[in-house]
Amino acid sequence: MFELYNRPFLQEIVDKRLPVKFSENPDKDEGYLHDEYLFLGEKGYVFHEDTLTMTPPKG
Repeated sequence: MFELYNRPFLQEIVDKRLPVKFSENPDKDEGYLHDEYLFLGEKGYVFHEDTLTMTPPKG
């Protein structure tokens, strides 16, 4: 399911360089939320634990 739905949606976010706000800490999740966190991290996004936000790389 992640590959079919989440990955294409997240790739659009990455292509548009948009920030992502999580409802809970994705690093502590064991499901798709953690997969989203890892996908964005591989794309250079930075996680800000204080705001539960991931922001695109600068540049």
